[in-house]
Amino acid sequence: METQKDRESPYRFVILAVVLLIVSAALGLARFGFTLLLPEMSFVFELDKFAEGMLGSVNLAGYLLLSLAGGILAAKFGSKAVVCISLAFVAASLFLTGIAPGFLTVAGGRFLTGLGSGGANVPAMALLAVWFSKKSRGFATGIASSGSSIGLIIAGIIVPVIIRAEGPSGFRTAWIIFAAVVTGVLIVAFIFLKNRPKQDAQIVKAVHIAADPATGIMRGFGALLKTKELWFFSTIYFLFGFAYIIFMNFFGVYLQKEAGFPKDQSGLLLFVIGIVSLSSGLVWGVLSDKIGRRPVLVIIYTLNGIAFCLFGFLKDPVALVAASMLFSVCAWSVPAVMAAIAGDVFGRRTQMGFGIMTFFFGCGQALGPLAAGAVAKVFSAYGPAIIMAGAVSLAGAILLLAVRSNKKPA
Repeated sequence: METQKDRESPYRFVILAVVLLIVSAALGLARFGFTLLLPEMSFVFELDKFAEGMLGSVNLAGYLLLSLAGGILAAKFGSKAVVCISLAFVAASLFLTGIAPGFLTVAGGRFLTGLGSGGANVPAMALLAVWFSKKSRGFATGIASSGSSIGLIIAGIIVPVIIRAEGPSGFRTAWIIFAAVVTGVLIVAFIFLKNRPKQDAQIVKAVHIAADPATGIMRGFGALLKTKELWFFSTIYFLFGFAYIIFMNFFGVYLQKEAGFPKDQSGLLLFVIGIVSLSSGLVWGVLSDKIGRRPVLVIIYTLNGIAFCLFGFLKDPVALVAASMLFSVCAWSVPAVMAAIAGDVFGRRTQMGFGIMTFFFGCGQALGPLAAGAVAKVFSAYGPAIIMAGAVSLAGAILLLAVRSNKKPA
């Protein structure tokens, strides 16, 4: 049984700091560093728009596979072991991407990066539910979600400097440096990460999926599949994954190839997005506690839809910066709010329910770049693909308004 004393261990802030580093490395650098490096990779390997989209999709397909299995693996082997092994995968795959001789090797490296990112991120975030009580859990997940912004900031600083010094082939140096950073985070995680507070060994049983398939996986999974809220919010989460990853993956290549932004300025803009979005998860998570999850999601999806449509329609520098800032104020808010919804609706099956929702989120992320690459190839431009992302986000807002739920918390 959870006690307040157990959840007030001072070591929980060490866990939060380590999880923040893990998210920064596994998502911020490993995934979003790709946004700034794609133009150079495309030039060196002579990729067309469909191939560029394929690289984004294979990475997110890997993330999809391990985001679903990460909680189950953590239950069996412990979160620390799964996170550390996954970070090792990320570091090795980033190094592989840096030395890749051709497209197929790059695609393989990006797929392995996705596997490692999913295997590190999901169990690491789940640890916060072990170490923090319900009243401060949203605060903790909001802080941890800012790791994506930190990764964007680091990439926005490092990448332009390297490309300016080495030219297009500098993408190799950047990936190798990122691999070294992830290795450092792996060492920190191995030393400081702990699976649970010492005061209460029973917390693990309450948070992780039970090892007994009859009482843990099969019965819980079957009950969740009958829950209408699971399918509804999984669909909403899918739409967010599909839309936002198109914007993030093709942000740099669109600005440089179609909007005429210099490499330094596109890197600076991504850096600013990282700064502005640092508190997005925390702010919107707290606001959802006050006015409700669904109203906050409607606002977020509407703002994202407007931002993406403006970004794709207009090539004026002022409009592009404004659209980027509009996105950044709610950049990492949806995962934090969705985690809260899972807790509100699924109760003791929160971890399993959120895992299924994350699987749908990953499906959207895997399909988004592939669809965007296909659209961009038809129109010979990424603008229509980014407008498509805006339309999908607006469709999510409409669904949230149109479909009612009997569950009051959402």
